[in-house]
Amino acid sequence: MTVNGNNVYGKVSNDTEFYSFIGEVVTAGGATYVVSYKLDGGDVITTKTLPLNVGDNTVYVTEYINNEPTNIYVVTIRRKPMYEVTFNSNGGTAVDSITVEEDSLIEAPEVIRVGYTFASWDYDFTAPITKDANISASWKANVDTKYTVEYYLENIGGGYTMAESVELYGTTDVIITAEVKMFEHFAFNESESTISGNIAGDGSLVLTVYYNRMVYTVSVSDASIGTVTGLGSYVSGTVEPFEITAYTDRLGCEFIGWYCGEKLCSTDATYMFAVEHDIEARFAVKSEMQNFIFTSTSTDCVVSAVKDKTVTEIIVPNYVTSIGAYAFYYCPSLTSVTIGNSVTTIGSDAFRDCTSLTSVTIPDSVTSIGSDAFRNCKSLTSVTIGNSVTSIGESAFSDCDSLTSVTFPNSVTSI
Repeated sequence: MTVNGNNVYGKVSNDTEFYSFIGEVVTAGGATYVVSYKLDGGDVITTKTLPLNVGDNTVYVTEYINNEPTNIYVVTIRRKPMYEVTFNSNGGTAVDSITVEEDSLIEAPEVIRVGYTFASWDYDFTAPITKDANISASWKANVDTKYTVEYYLENIGGGYTMAESVELYGTTDVIITAEVKMFEHFAFNESESTISGNIAGDGSLVLTVYYNRMVYTVSVSDASIGTVTGLGSYVSGTVEPFEITAYTDRLGCEFIGWYCGEKLCSTDATYMFAVEHDIEARFAVKSEMQNFIFTSTSTDCVVSAVKDKTVTEIIVPNYVTSIGAYAFYYCPSLTSVTIGNSVTTIGSDAFRDCTSLTSVTIPDSVTSIGSDAFRNCKSLTSVTIGNSVTSIGESAFSDCDSLTSVTFPNSVTSI
C-alpha cells in the first residue's frame, strides 16, 4: 500500500478475492475507524473485509476520536486484471496465445520460418503487460534459398527426357524467371514450359523448360525456274544425312547455289543435307537474259520482249531458239544486234522501228524472217542473211531508206 496524503493505493494479485483492513490499519490513542462504501460513511463494511472485483475497488476509511470523525482516507485496492496476449508469427511457426496477470513480464517466444531469418517482435519484453496485446514478428528473407531449373528435350519417339538440371539460389518469395538456354537443333516450347515462379522458402521450387526438335526444310527460291529433290520438312535427329540435287530445265536460267539463310553453303548442284538447318536452292535468270522477257523449256527459248527499250546493243545468246513477234519493236537507240546461232525464226515486227540499227547479220540457223521484221529501220545499210533462210515475210525490209545491199542465199524459196 502506498499513502499519499489521504489517498491510499495498492494492488493485489488476480486470485485475491477479499481484502481485510484488520491488521492493515493500526490505531493509537483511543482512535477508531470505519470502512464504508460511501464518502459520507454510508454502507459501512462492518467486517472491515472488502470483496474485490477485478480492477479498482474504492472504499472510504473514516478515522474517529471520541466518536467524532477526524480524518477520511480514500483507499483504492486494485485486483489485477488478466490480459490475453496473442502472437502473430507472420508465416513462422504458430505460437499459442497466453493469459497473464497485469504487470507480468513475458518471454519472447522462439519461432522459425523456412527461408527467412527472424528479425524481431514488435514489443519490448522488458516492459510489463498492462493490456491485451497482439505481438507480431518480422522477418528478413534469405538470399540463398535454393531453386531448381530442369531442361527437357523432346525424344525422337515422343515424350521428353531431362537433359540438364541446374541448382540455383535466390531470395525467398521473389518471382524468378529461368534462363531459356539454347540447345542445338531444338526449339523452346513455351506452352509446355513453366519458366517463372515464386522461390519457396523450403527450396522446393522447380522450373521446367521444354524444347521440341527443330523442323528443317528443303525449299526452292522460285519453283517456276527450278526444283530440287527432297523438297519438304524434316524433324532433326529423325533422318540420316541424304543427298539433295538442284536442277533447272529452262534455257536462260541457272542454279546459283544452296543457301542457309543468307549464307551461301555450296554452289554444287548436289548437296549432302544433314538436317541441321534450313536450306534453299536459289535459281535466277542468267545475266545475259536479264533484259529479256522470255519463255523457255529444256529445248526452246523464245524472246518475246525487251524490258529496257533504250538499250543500244542486244546480244541474243546462242541457246535462244526464237525471236518472237514485236520482240525488239521500237528500240530507237539500238545500233547493234548479235543473234545467237540457235535462233531459227525471227517473228513479225521483231525489229520494227529500230531506227538507229545500222547492220544485221542473220545466222545460218534462222529459217524464216517474219513480215515487217525490219520495217522502218531507217539507218539499216546492210543485211547478211544466213544460208538456211527459206522464207522472208511481207514488208520485211519496208521503209529501210538507207539499205543499199542485201544478199539472199540459195535457200530462200519465197519472199
